[in-house]
Amino acid sequence: MDKILAGNEAIQTVSPIELFAGEKQVVTSRGIAASGNVFGALNDQNHTHLFAVVAEVGGKLVPWDPTADSNSPAAFATATVTLANAVPVAGDIVTVNGVELEFVAAADDDTALEVSIGADLATSAANLAAAINENRNNFGHPDPITATVAGAVVTVRAPGDAGEAVTLTRTFATGANATVSNGTLETGTDNDAAPGGANVPVGVLPHYLDTSATGTNADTETNVIVEAVFNFSALQVPLGTTLAELRSAFRRSGIVIEQLN
Repeated sequence: MDKILAGNEAIQTVSPIELFAGEKQVVTSRGIAASGNVFGALNDQNHTHLFAVVAEVGGKLVPWDPTADSNSPAAFATATVTLANAVPVAGDIVTVNGVELEFVAAADDDTALEVSIGADLATSAANLAAAINENRNNFGHPDPITATVAGAVVTVRAPGDAGEAVTLTRTFATGANATVSNGTLETGTDNDAAPGGANVPVGVLPHYLDTSATGTNADTETNVIVEAVFNFSALQVPLGTTLAELRSAFRRSGIVIEQLN
């Protein structure tokens, strides 16, 4: 569908991405969008065409982030990779659950399993964490495997007891230049904690909203759609988010995610 007609006259051109999917009743609530964010996206006609998925943190709506830390749905199993002495060399490898991430002089954007060698240890570690997060659904594990970084230490994590099955190894030309804390992730726990973190979506904003310094620069009351059927392609979500990941994130809510052909 690319035109809306009045008789035989075309009065507006739209993209299918602007259309909600499905026939389920749309139910809305009210929330407070936190200042400093841009929610949703506008097309070249200044119309909303990407609708922001939001979470609630501290009573305020923020952009949904599937890699954010949270007490729900489970505590993470973790292990660390620590870089030391000198930056990695080309061919050094960190293996996450059997999938190799190889350090190279400059990673090819089209090869997501490469990690750029940084100018120092901290930059190299940050590049490794970014590569893990970019590939979080590609490690052959039912749940996303993600990473955080502090200095030269990368913490690899997966949720719950199941996360303890994830393996972590390294193969470096100079073995002392990288260590792993454990061969598998550990201390993961399952729990039934209530949502309350940025990785637990609560709904979708039905419109574009700017609360950044160039917009209102203030907390703003807004509508939130909490029950509806959404076209996956019309949602603004972090790069790399999959349809399966979105469906899983919303599985306990009234939001249904579909993909229109």
